[in-house]
Amino acid sequence: MLAGHILLKILVSFIFAMVSTSFDTWFLNLFSVSIIFVIIILEIGIACLQAYVFTVLSIVYLKDIIHMH
Repeated sequence: MLAGHILLKILVSFIFAMVSTSFDTWFLNLFSVSIIFVIIILEIGIACLQAYVFTVLSIVYLKDIIHMH
């Protein structure tokens, strides 16, 4: 998760630098913003997957505590 946040921060800082230097490269700016949206969607997917795994492991652990063999 930290790597995704760092990647987003770096890409956003590059986009701000590109926008502040020239407005003629609108296609490059649009491409960069779309890449950021894709990375955000991937981060949301990874967060959902981590929440799912944590929930399943917690349920399995609690089931083993309640129903001891």
